[in-house]
Amino acid sequence: MQHEQIKDEFVKHTDGIPLLPRCATETRFDGTKIQLSALKILMSLTFNNKGKSLLLKNDNFIQYLKTLVASSKPPDLQKVANGILWRLFPKYEKHESNFNYDAMISYAHKDKELCHRICKTLAADNFRIWIDLEQIHGTIMQVMAEAVEQSSYVIVCMSDNYIVSPYCQAEAQYAFEQRRILIPLRVQSGYKPQGWLGFLLSGRMYIDFMKTNFDTAYAQLLLEFHLNQLDRKHNTTFVNHSNVNESPAVIDERITYSYPNDVLQWTPADVLNFLLDKQLNQMVPVCQQIDGRKLAELYSLCRVNSPVMLQTLRSETKELHSATLSTNIYLTFIHEMKNLTPKEISNNAVQQSVACTLL
Repeated sequence: MQHEQIKDEFVKHTDGIPLLPRCATETRFDGTKIQLSALKILMSLTFNNKGKSLLLKNDNFIQYLKTLVASSKPPDLQKVANGILWRLFPKYEKHESNFNYDAMISYAHKDKELCHRICKTLAADNFRIWIDLEQIHGTIMQVMAEAVEQSSYVIVCMSDNYIVSPYCQAEAQYAFEQRRILIPLRVQSGYKPQGWLGFLLSGRMYIDFMKTNFDTAYAQLLLEFHLNQLDRKHNTTFVNHSNVNESPAVIDERITYSYPNDVLQWTPADVLNFLLDKQLNQMVPVCQQIDGRKLAELYSLCRVNSPVMLQTLRSETKELHSATLSTNIYLTFIHEMKNLTPKEISNNAVQQSVACTLL
Protein backbone atom coordinates (compact mmCIF):
# COMPACT_ATOMS: atom_id res chain seq x y z
CA MET A 1 0.00 0.00 0.00
CA GLN A 2 2.24 2.79 -1.30
CA HIS A 3 -0.14 5.18 -3.07
CA GLU A 4 -0.83 8.13 -0.77
CA GLN A 5 -4.45 8.55 -1.89
CA ILE A 6 -5.17 4.91 -1.09
CA LYS A 7 -3.73 5.39 2.39
CA ASP A 8 -5.83 8.51 2.94
CA GLU A 9 -9.01 6.74 1.89
CA PHE A 10 -8.20 3.69 4.00
CA VAL A 11 -7.69 5.59 7.26
CA LYS A 12 -10.94 7.51 6.71
CA HIS A 13 -12.93 4.31 7.16
CA THR A 14 -13.42 3.56 10.84
CA ASP A 15 -13.21 -0.21 10.32
CA GLY A 16 -9.92 -0.14 8.43
CA ILE A 17 -7.34 0.57 11.13
CA PRO A 18 -8.90 -1.61 13.91
CA LEU A 19 -9.27 -4.58 11.55
CA LEU A 20 -5.61 -4.76 10.56
CA PRO A 21 -4.21 -5.01 14.13
CA ARG A 22 -6.70 -7.82 14.75
CA CYS A 23 -5.44 -9.67 11.69
CA ALA A 24 -1.88 -9.11 12.86
CA THR A 25 -2.34 -10.12 16.49
CA GLU A 26 -4.93 -12.88 16.67
CA THR A 27 -3.19 -16.25 16.79
CA ARG A 28 -5.90 -18.02 14.82
CA PHE A 29 -4.53 -16.37 11.67
CA ASP A 30 -1.63 -17.92 9.76
CA GLY A 31 1.44 -15.94 10.85
CA THR A 32 3.30 -16.36 7.58
CA LYS A 33 0.38 -15.12 5.51
CA ILE A 34 -2.37 -13.06 7.13
CA GLN A 35 -0.37 -11.71 10.08
CA LEU A 36 2.68 -10.80 8.02
CA SER A 37 0.61 -9.15 5.29
CA ALA A 38 -1.36 -7.15 7.87
CA LEU A 39 1.83 -5.97 9.58
CA LYS A 40 3.35 -4.85 6.26
CA ILE A 41 0.24 -2.81 5.45
CA LEU A 42 0.32 -1.28 8.92
CA MET A 43 3.96 -0.28 8.47
CA SER A 44 3.05 1.48 5.23
CA LEU A 45 0.29 3.33 7.08
CA THR A 46 2.84 4.74 9.56
CA PHE A 47 3.89 7.12 6.76
CA ASN A 48 0.37 8.59 6.84
CA ASN A 49 0.00 11.11 9.68
CA LYS A 50 -3.56 10.13 10.56
CA GLY A 51 -2.79 6.43 10.31
CA LYS A 52 0.24 6.87 12.54
CA SER A 53 -1.81 8.81 15.08
CA LEU A 54 -4.47 6.08 15.22
CA LEU A 55 -1.88 3.35 15.73
CA LEU A 56 -0.25 5.29 18.56
CA LYS A 57 -3.57 5.21 20.41
CA ASN A 58 -3.79 1.41 20.19
CA ASP A 59 -1.95 0.41 23.38
CA ASN A 60 -2.73 -3.29 22.98
CA PHE A 61 -1.26 -3.38 19.49
CA ILE A 62 1.90 -1.54 20.58
CA GLN A 63 2.37 -3.94 23.48
CA TYR A 64 1.93 -6.84 21.08
CA LEU A 65 4.65 -5.43 18.82
CA LYS A 66 7.06 -5.13 21.73
CA THR A 67 6.33 -8.71 22.77
CA LEU A 68 6.74 -9.92 19.19
CA VAL A 69 10.16 -8.30 18.83
CA ALA A 70 11.39 -10.02 21.99
CA SER A 71 9.86 -13.40 21.15
CA SER A 72 11.05 -16.36 19.12
CA LYS A 73 8.53 -15.74 16.37
CA PRO A 74 9.59 -16.02 12.69
CA PRO A 75 12.24 -13.40 11.76
CA ASP A 76 10.01 -11.82 9.11
CA LEU A 77 7.35 -11.01 11.71
CA GLN A 78 9.97 -9.62 14.10
CA LYS A 79 11.48 -7.49 11.35
CA VAL A 80 8.19 -5.80 10.41
CA ALA A 81 7.20 -5.36 14.07
CA ASN A 82 10.51 -3.65 14.78
CA GLY A 83 10.01 -1.41 11.76
CA ILE A 84 6.56 -0.31 12.91
CA LEU A 85 7.83 0.48 16.41
CA TRP A 86 10.70 2.50 14.99
CA ARG A 87 8.32 4.46 12.78
CA LEU A 88 5.98 5.15 15.70
CA PHE A 89 8.73 6.03 18.16
CA PRO A 90 11.69 7.39 16.17
CA LYS A 91 14.88 8.26 18.03
CA TYR A 92 16.28 11.58 16.93
CA GLU A 93 19.72 11.99 18.48
CA LYS A 94 22.43 14.59 18.03
CA HIS A 95 25.74 13.32 16.72
CA GLU A 96 29.18 14.77 16.12
CA SER A 97 29.87 16.43 12.79
CA ASN A 98 32.41 13.76 11.83
CA PHE A 99 31.05 10.71 10.04
CA ASN A 100 32.18 7.10 10.19
CA TYR A 101 31.13 6.52 6.58
CA ASP A 102 31.37 8.51 3.39
CA ALA A 103 28.09 7.11 2.12
CA MET A 104 25.30 4.68 2.86
CA ILE A 105 23.75 2.79 -0.05
CA SER A 106 19.97 2.53 0.29
CA TYR A 107 18.56 -0.04 -2.11
CA ALA A 108 15.98 -2.78 -2.62
CA HIS A 109 17.48 -6.25 -2.39
CA LYS A 110 15.89 -7.23 -5.69
CA ASP A 111 18.29 -4.71 -7.29
CA LYS A 112 21.31 -6.04 -5.41
CA GLU A 113 23.37 -7.15 -8.43
CA LEU A 114 23.97 -3.62 -9.71
CA CYS A 115 23.96 -1.98 -6.28
CA HIS A 116 26.58 -4.38 -4.92
CA ARG A 117 28.75 -3.67 -7.96
CA ILE A 118 28.53 0.06 -7.27
CA CYS A 119 29.46 -0.59 -3.65
CA LYS A 120 32.51 -2.69 -4.53
CA THR A 121 33.71 -0.12 -7.07
CA LEU A 122 33.44 2.69 -4.52
CA ALA A 123 35.26 0.56 -1.96
CA ALA A 124 38.07 -0.04 -4.45
CA ASP A 125 38.44 3.75 -4.68
CA ASN A 126 38.79 3.94 -0.88
CA PHE A 127 35.34 5.28 -0.11
CA ARG A 128 33.95 4.10 3.21
CA ILE A 129 30.57 2.63 2.38
CA TRP A 130 27.84 1.26 4.64
CA ILE A 131 25.60 -1.29 2.98
CA ASP A 132 23.28 -4.04 4.12
CA LEU A 133 24.65 -6.97 2.15
CA GLU A 134 22.18 -9.31 3.79
CA GLN A 135 18.57 -8.81 4.74
CA ILE A 136 19.11 -8.26 8.43
CA HIS A 137 16.38 -8.98 10.96
CA GLY A 138 15.56 -7.96 14.50
CA THR A 139 16.80 -4.42 15.16
CA ILE A 140 17.01 -3.49 11.48
CA MET A 141 15.48 -0.03 11.93
CA GLN A 142 17.89 0.96 14.70
CA VAL A 143 20.85 -0.31 12.67
CA MET A 144 19.58 1.61 9.64
CA ALA A 145 19.11 4.79 11.68
CA GLU A 146 22.67 4.59 13.00
CA ALA A 147 23.99 4.03 9.48
CA VAL A 148 22.19 7.15 8.22
CA GLU A 149 23.40 9.20 11.18
CA GLN A 150 27.01 8.11 10.65
CA SER A 151 27.06 8.68 6.86
CA SER A 152 27.80 11.92 5.07
CA TYR A 153 25.83 10.89 1.96
CA VAL A 154 22.95 8.52 1.30
CA ILE A 155 22.90 6.97 -2.17
CA VAL A 156 19.29 6.25 -3.15
CA CYS A 157 18.99 3.48 -5.77
CA MET A 158 15.67 4.31 -7.43
CA SER A 159 13.41 1.63 -8.91
CA ASP A 160 9.90 0.22 -8.66
CA ASN A 161 11.27 -2.25 -6.12
CA TYR A 162 12.59 0.64 -4.03
CA ILE A 163 9.45 2.75 -3.89
CA VAL A 164 7.18 -0.11 -2.78
CA SER A 165 9.47 -1.11 0.09
CA PRO A 166 8.48 0.46 3.43
CA TYR A 167 12.04 -0.15 4.68
CA CYS A 168 13.51 1.82 1.79
CA GLN A 169 11.00 4.59 2.42
CA ALA A 170 11.98 4.67 6.08
CA GLU A 171 15.67 4.94 5.16
CA ALA A 172 15.17 7.69 2.59
CA GLN A 173 12.78 9.69 4.73
CA TYR A 174 15.01 9.46 7.80
CA ALA A 175 18.01 10.55 5.72
CA PHE A 176 15.97 13.51 4.45
CA GLU A 177 14.93 14.44 7.99
CA GLN A 178 18.54 14.17 9.16
CA ARG A 179 19.55 16.51 6.30
CA ARG A 180 21.94 14.07 4.71
CA ILE A 181 23.02 14.71 1.12
CA LEU A 182 20.90 12.43 -1.07
CA ILE A 183 22.38 11.15 -4.34
CA PRO A 184 19.73 9.47 -6.54
CA LEU A 185 20.80 6.66 -8.87
CA ARG A 186 18.45 5.25 -11.49
CA VAL A 187 18.91 1.47 -11.40
CA GLN A 188 15.83 0.61 -13.46
CA SER A 189 15.45 1.62 -17.10
CA GLY A 190 13.12 4.58 -17.57
CA TYR A 191 12.19 4.81 -13.90
CA LYS A 192 10.83 8.20 -12.79
CA PRO A 193 10.38 8.85 -9.06
CA GLN A 194 6.88 9.77 -8.00
CA GLY A 195 4.95 10.17 -4.78
CA TRP A 196 7.01 10.33 -1.60
CA LEU A 197 10.26 9.53 -3.43
CA GLY A 198 9.69 12.26 -6.00
CA PHE A 199 9.14 14.74 -3.18
CA LEU A 200 12.31 13.78 -1.30
CA LEU A 201 14.46 13.92 -4.45
CA SER A 202 12.90 17.02 -5.98
CA GLY A 203 15.47 19.23 -7.71
CA ARG A 204 18.30 16.71 -7.48
CA MET A 205 20.28 15.44 -10.45
CA TYR A 206 19.77 11.74 -11.20
CA ILE A 207 22.68 9.54 -12.22
CA ASP A 208 21.39 6.99 -14.72
CA PHE A 209 23.19 3.64 -14.48
CA MET A 210 20.83 2.15 -17.08
CA LYS A 211 21.00 4.73 -19.86
CA THR A 212 24.80 4.91 -20.02
CA ASN A 213 27.52 2.32 -19.47
CA PHE A 214 28.67 1.60 -15.94
CA ASP A 215 31.98 3.46 -16.16
CA THR A 216 30.35 6.65 -17.44
CA ALA A 217 27.66 6.61 -14.77
CA TYR A 218 30.23 5.83 -12.09
CA ALA A 219 32.33 8.80 -13.23
CA GLN A 220 29.25 10.99 -12.79
CA LEU A 221 28.81 9.61 -9.28
CA LEU A 222 32.41 10.52 -8.46
CA LEU A 223 31.78 13.99 -9.85
CA GLU A 224 28.78 14.36 -7.56
CA PHE A 225 31.00 13.51 -4.59
CA HIS A 226 33.58 15.98 -5.86
CA LEU A 227 31.01 18.74 -6.23
CA ASN A 228 30.18 18.39 -2.57
CA GLN A 229 33.87 18.23 -1.60
CA LEU A 230 33.82 14.72 -0.20
CA ASP A 231 37.26 13.82 1.07
CA ARG A 232 38.09 10.23 0.17
CA LYS A 233 41.70 10.05 1.34
CA HIS A 234 41.02 7.08 3.59
CA ASN A 235 42.36 3.57 3.82
CA THR A 236 39.08 1.88 4.72
CA THR A 237 36.58 0.13 2.44
CA PHE A 238 32.91 -0.72 2.64
CA VAL A 239 31.41 -2.29 5.74
CA ASN A 240 28.41 -4.47 6.36
CA HIS A 241 25.84 -3.90 9.11
CA SER A 242 27.76 -6.11 11.55
CA ASN A 243 30.49 -3.55 12.29
CA VAL A 244 28.62 -0.25 12.29
CA ASN A 245 30.60 1.25 15.16
CA GLU A 246 34.11 0.17 14.18
CA SER A 247 35.19 2.77 11.60
CA PRO A 248 37.38 5.74 12.56
CA ALA A 249 36.16 9.32 12.44
CA VAL A 250 36.61 11.44 9.34
CA ILE A 251 39.40 14.02 9.32
CA ASP A 252 38.18 17.28 7.84
CA GLU A 253 40.46 18.38 5.00
CA ARG A 254 39.61 21.28 2.71
CA ILE A 255 39.88 20.68 -1.01
CA THR A 256 41.71 23.36 -2.99
CA TYR A 257 41.34 23.99 -6.72
CA SER A 258 44.01 25.27 -9.10
CA TYR A 259 43.95 26.31 -12.76
CA PRO A 260 46.10 28.52 -15.05
CA ASN A 261 45.50 32.26 -15.25
CA ASP A 262 44.99 32.11 -19.02
CA VAL A 263 41.48 30.78 -19.60
CA LEU A 264 42.33 29.89 -23.21
CA GLN A 265 44.84 27.34 -21.94
CA TRP A 266 42.37 25.55 -19.71
CA THR A 267 41.69 21.86 -20.13
CA PRO A 268 38.25 20.40 -19.29
CA ALA A 269 39.68 19.53 -15.86
CA ASP A 270 40.70 23.18 -15.35
CA VAL A 271 37.19 24.29 -16.30
CA LEU A 272 35.76 21.94 -13.68
CA ASN A 273 38.17 23.23 -11.04
CA PHE A 274 37.23 26.82 -11.85
CA LEU A 275 33.51 26.12 -11.52
CA LEU A 276 33.99 24.29 -8.24
CA ASP A 277 36.31 26.97 -6.88
CA LYS A 278 33.75 29.69 -7.60
CA GLN A 279 30.90 27.54 -6.24
CA LEU A 280 29.22 27.39 -9.63
CA ASN A 281 28.21 23.75 -9.22
CA GLN A 282 24.97 24.22 -11.15
CA MET A 283 26.98 25.14 -14.25
CA VAL A 284 28.93 21.87 -14.20
CA PRO A 285 26.38 19.74 -16.14
CA VAL A 286 26.33 22.10 -19.14
CA CYS A 287 30.10 22.61 -19.09
CA GLN A 288 31.22 18.99 -19.05
CA GLN A 289 34.09 18.15 -21.39
CA ILE A 290 34.56 21.71 -22.69
CA ASP A 291 37.90 23.49 -22.58
CA GLY A 292 38.75 27.07 -21.69
CA ARG A 293 38.26 28.50 -25.18
CA LYS A 294 34.77 27.05 -25.45
CA LEU A 295 33.98 28.31 -21.96
CA ALA A 296 35.08 31.81 -22.98
CA GLU A 297 32.86 31.62 -26.06
CA LEU A 298 29.96 30.49 -23.89
CA TYR A 299 30.49 33.51 -21.66
CA SER A 300 30.55 35.79 -24.71
CA LEU A 301 27.19 34.44 -25.88
CA CYS A 302 25.77 34.99 -22.39
CA ARG A 303 27.08 38.55 -22.43
CA VAL A 304 25.55 39.30 -25.83
CA ASN A 305 22.08 37.89 -25.19
CA SER A 306 21.77 37.11 -21.51
CA PRO A 307 18.00 36.34 -21.23
CA VAL A 308 18.00 33.95 -24.19
CA MET A 309 21.13 32.13 -22.99
CA LEU A 310 19.72 31.80 -19.48
CA GLN A 311 16.62 30.12 -20.87
CA THR A 312 18.70 27.91 -23.18
CA LEU A 313 21.01 26.76 -20.41
CA ARG A 314 18.10 26.15 -18.07
CA SER A 315 16.33 24.00 -20.64
CA GLU A 316 19.46 21.95 -21.35
CA THR A 317 20.16 21.52 -17.64
CA LYS A 318 16.63 20.31 -16.96
CA GLU A 319 16.05 18.12 -20.02
CA LEU A 320 19.46 16.48 -20.32
CA HIS A 321 20.67 16.45 -16.74
CA SER A 322 17.49 16.57 -14.59
CA ALA A 323 18.96 19.52 -12.70
CA THR A 324 18.26 23.21 -12.16
CA LEU A 325 20.12 26.45 -12.90
CA SER A 326 19.28 29.46 -10.77
CA THR A 327 19.46 33.06 -11.98
CA ASN A 328 21.91 33.85 -9.19
CA ILE A 329 24.38 31.16 -10.29
CA TYR A 330 24.04 32.25 -13.92
CA LEU A 331 24.79 35.89 -13.08
CA THR A 332 27.67 34.84 -10.82
CA PHE A 333 29.15 32.86 -13.72
CA ILE A 334 29.05 35.95 -15.95
CA HIS A 335 30.62 38.08 -13.22
CA GLU A 336 33.45 35.61 -12.54
CA MET A 337 34.20 35.19 -16.24
CA LYS A 338 34.29 38.93 -16.93
CA ASN A 339 37.91 39.44 -15.87
CA LEU A 340 39.12 36.12 -17.28
CA THR A 341 37.93 36.25 -20.87
CA PRO A 342 40.13 37.98 -23.48
CA LYS A 343 38.46 41.08 -24.90
CA GLU A 344 38.97 40.00 -28.50
CA ILE A 345 36.72 36.96 -27.99
CA SER A 346 33.98 39.00 -26.32
CA ASN A 347 34.18 41.75 -28.96
CA ASN A 348 34.05 39.19 -31.77
CA ALA A 349 30.89 37.68 -30.29
CA VAL A 350 29.31 41.11 -30.00
CA GLN A 351 30.13 41.92 -33.63
CA GLN A 352 28.66 38.62 -34.81
CA SER A 353 25.49 39.26 -32.81
CA VAL A 354 25.08 42.74 -34.30
CA ALA A 355 25.64 41.40 -37.81
CA CYS A 356 23.02 38.69 -37.30
CA THR A 357 20.56 41.26 -35.98
CA LEU A 358 21.06 43.53 -39.01
CA LEU A 359 20.59 40.62 -41.39
